[in-house]
Parts: sequence; C-alpha cells; structure tokens
Amino acid sequence: MLKVLISNIRSFWWFYAVLFIPLALVVGWS
Repeated sequence: MLKVLISNIRSFWWFYAVLFIPLALVVGWS
C-alpha cells in the first residue's frame, strides 16, 4: 500500500507542484 502511494507521488510530483505553487502564491500574497 505504502509502496503504491510512494510510486504515485513519484509519478505525479509535477502534478502536485502545479497545484501547490499557485496555492502557495495566493497564500503568500494574502
């Protein structure tokens, strides 16, 4: 289970980055 989760994170790290960066910018500007 954990190995699958880790592999998913490795495969989609760029996807999470794309979601997180704008959120971080919004929080930073607030």
